[in-house]
Amino acid sequence: MSANSIKILIIDDDDAILFLLSELFQERGHEVLMLSNPVGASLQISRFLPDVLILDYFMPGLSGSSLAEVLRTTKSLRGIPIVFYSAASRESLAEAARRANARIVEKGEPLSNLVAAVEQAVTATRQARD
Repeated sequence: MSANSIKILIIDDDDAILFLLSELFQERGHEVLMLSNPVGASLQISRFLPDVLILDYFMPGLSGSSLAEVLRTTKSLRGIPIVFYSAASRESLAEAARRANARIVEKGEPLSNLVAAVEQAVTATRQARD
């Protein structure tokens, strides 16, 4: 992994989306971990320590919004940037994104928008640390 490599954790209940996004980011030299179930994700996040999370919003058992709230109240995880990647409209996700300080990319937008959101989130976080 290069210095520009990003550790990305993707949580989505749609396996096709998981594999598509995993391939997309791995082709760019990034390390990817995929989870299809958000329940218990905090433990996996603590172990993997991603640079960024890509979360679906609507998932069974635990919504992306609820998971984001858990992460924001966990001291060791609250600084990880979040990108909501969802079929829900930007307007319907706006409040959850504001509370989680997350970016939003709608499924159906060009994948380049997701790549840009992920890279911008990580760059901003790394710059804030330096």
